[in-house]
Amino acid sequence: MTHLFATLPAESTHDIPAKVVANARRLSMEFQAYVVRAHALRKVFVSVKGFYYQADIQGQAVTWLVPHNLAQVGNQMQLWCLIL
Repeated sequence: MTHLFATLPAESTHDIPAKVVANARRLSMEFQAYVVRAHALRKVFVSVKGFYYQADIQGQAVTWLVPHNLAQVGNQMQLWCLIL
């Protein structure tokens, strides 16, 4: 959920506090840095929903989803071309 909140717009129209989004981004980046430094990443899979990652953290397989940045992808066809 942290990665999902990190991609949300911090706007008053959506009632999402900027502090929550900033904290989610920071936590996401720290977690990704830990995975890189620990050489824990094991699997990556690209789907329509986003990028699935799996890492081995202290002997436990942890899987998470990072959604696509749809602000950079205009429509569904562009997304599929990007994935292919």
